[in-house]
Amino acid sequence: MTVVYLWPTWLIIGVEIVVVIGLAVGGHIIVRRLVPHRDLARHNDVAGFLLAIVGVIYAVLLAFVVVITWEALNTAEDNAQNEVSAASDIYRLAKIYKDPQRAELRHELLNYAQLMKTDEWPAMQTGGESEAAHLSAERITDLAVQMIDSDSVPRAAVDNAVVTLLHTFLDARRARLRENDEGIPVSLWAGLILGAILTMGFTYLFGVENFRLQLVMTTLLAALIAVMFSMIVALDYPFRGSTSISSAIWTLDGR
Repeated sequence: MTVVYLWPTWLIIGVEIVVVIGLAVGGHIIVRRLVPHRDLARHNDVAGFLLAIVGVIYAVLLAFVVVITWEALNTAEDNAQNEVSAASDIYRLAKIYKDPQRAELRHELLNYAQLMKTDEWPAMQTGGESEAAHLSAERITDLAVQMIDSDSVPRAAVDNAVVTLLHTFLDARRARLRENDEGIPVSLWAGLILGAILTMGFTYLFGVENFRLQLVMTTLLAALIAVMFSMIVALDYPFRGSTSISSAIWTLDGR
């Protein structure tokens, strides 16, 4: 699946449409050659009733998967923004403290923001992460603690705020990396593919006199299913592909 996200979205959609239509139309032609039209036409009423039931069930399943992937994308975007916001707030609050700890912490935060753009985001496109960014996050933690401990002036409210923001920053980073590893389970993908096969299979049971017209119907249904699959693939991993969350969010306020 990782290779797919190296393609532009329009190419993913195009390839899926061509493949799904090819399989659907090819299967329909084979079934029609094996089963005569007159045998299928006698059962059109029953086939239509069953197809309606199967179609509704499969449409609900597809809609459910699209919704959960969309919600997962929104959650990942919120978590990523929380990470940026926490880093920006720590950067601003560090102004209250004294050098050299303040300067070191602010410099490391700027370095971390740059690593997000140049190292971590490109690594996440293939399911990885940046070791340099991981080390930078650890250094930010150490510098923040040292900055608080070394300050001679009591700043309880600010100290607590920095510690809280630091926890938010680290938690958001862990959540972002976890979200980039967790996609739709294989079992659910198997159910989606099996549902598509069964739905398309029921359309073969109709005995339409004009077979070319029926192939057009099969093509349109296959194209619709392929487009839905493409949407799910594009949304499945929020930090991969051309529709992923952009690293442009990593601009620290307060510089």
